[in-house]
Amino acid sequence: MHFIFCNAEHCGSSFPIKADRKRCKRERVTCPGQNLSHFGTVVLMALLAISLGGCNQVLPQPFATRATYDAPKSGFRIVIDASGVIAPGADVTDDGVWTAEVSPIGSTNAKTVNIQSAPNTSATVVVDAQDSMSVDWNSRNSEASFRQVLELAGYTNLSDAEMGEAVRAIECANSGPKATLLPGQTTSLTAVQVNYD
Repeated sequence: MHFIFCNAEHCGSSFPIKADRKRCKRERVTCPGQNLSHFGTVVLMALLAISLGGCNQVLPQPFATRATYDAPKSGFRIVIDASGVIAPGADVTDDGVWTAEVSPIGSTNAKTVNIQSAPNTSATVVVDAQDSMSVDWNSRNSEASFRQVLELAGYTNLSDAEMGEAVRAIECANSGPKATLLPGQTTSLTAVQVNYD
């Protein structure tokens, strides 16, 4: 026989007394022990949901992003593939890797350019499947390097605004899905498609 305290008003006493669970159930009264066990379960489940579901990140989160943008004035499309791992509790990363393929749109004789991030603040560039070369790529000179590479590939009417936003799009995609420029978040480029895992 299990003993618990029954509700004091049911028992006719101002102090709880011991009663068996069957009696409380038979007489349709709530026993405080039952309420306490239900309350404990609810509190435990709430704490578990908060700890596991808060940022939904207790483990590192890998990501892979593909973002496509058009630069209509400059006459190119850029497809950015970025991947990396976001640390637990963080929204973005500084350790992603990326590749960008720039191809001509409209009537132009420009060539396709492939750019890939490389260690030590540089990038590897291949123009029209020719030999690769290395360029500086960091916060101070990535836009100038990008312009130089596109001019080498035959792009002639490069818009300053589109060049700046294309470099920003690369850097944002490289930081993870929360930083990637989505449709409606660009002013010079047209966001064609953005997919991420």
